[in-house]
Amino acid sequence: MPFKIEDEIKRFGNFYDFNDFVSCVRKAKYIPIVKPQDFRAWQSGVSHDTPNRLPGRPGLVSMVQVIFQRGRENLLFKISFAGVEREPQTEPNSRSQPRGVLPKKNDIVYKLLPLMPTTRQAFWNKLPVNTCSKDLATGYE
Repeated sequence: MPFKIEDEIKRFGNFYDFNDFVSCVRKAKYIPIVKPQDFRAWQSGVSHDTPNRLPGRPGLVSMVQVIFQRGRENLLFKISFAGVEREPQTEPNSRSQPRGVLPKKNDIVYKLLPLMPTTRQAFWNKLPVNTCSKDLATGYE
C-alpha cells in the first residue's frame, strides 16, 4: 500500500507541507490521518531490577491465568485461581499537544521558506519547537 502513496506524491508535483501529504494519503485511501490527541503518553515499563521486587507488577511466573478477549486490545490476568481478573496497565491520557521538533527547525525554515510559495509557509512557521525532544534520527523516545 505505501507504493500508492508514492504514486500520488509523484502525481501531485510540488510537495510543500503536511496538507499536501494528507491529500496524497487520502487519494491513495491508505490510512486515517492521526492527530496529536490520537497519541498516548505511555510511561516506560522497562525495569532493570527484578520484576518481583517492584510492587504492583506481577511477573509471568506469578500469573495463573491469562485471558484474551475478541475485540479488546489488552489482556486480563489472574495471580490466583480465586482472585479477580486484573489488567496490567490502564490506557494513559492522550497527549494534549504535539511532540515538537528540535530547534534546528530554524535552519530548515531559513533555507527552505524562500523557495516556497507564501501560501505554503504557514505549516513551517506554526510547527512547534521543543528543546526536550530527542533527535529521532539518532534515537527514540
